[in-house]
Amino acid sequence: MKDVKIYYKKVNYKYTLSRDVVDNLGVYGYEIETDYIQLYADGRLYIKKPYAWDGCSRPAINTKKNLRAGLVHDVGYQLI
Repeated sequence: MKDVKIYYKKVNYKYTLSRDVVDNLGVYGYEIETDYIQLYADGRLYIKKPYAWDGCSRPAINTKKNLRAGLVHDVGYQLI
């Protein structure tokens, strides 16, 4: 999937979305909805602002190139 820019700001948690994010989690057949996350059976993933996450875990360093991956990773584990 094409790398798409995400909009966020640093706040109390570490990062908070300032706009919604749409991605494909690659997990099919499940439908889950929380206050900030919607996963559809076709794998579409909607992450709603102001979802907060802590960025990438060590040894990775938070950069503009990997913050989206850290966001989707944290959302996936939250859904588990």
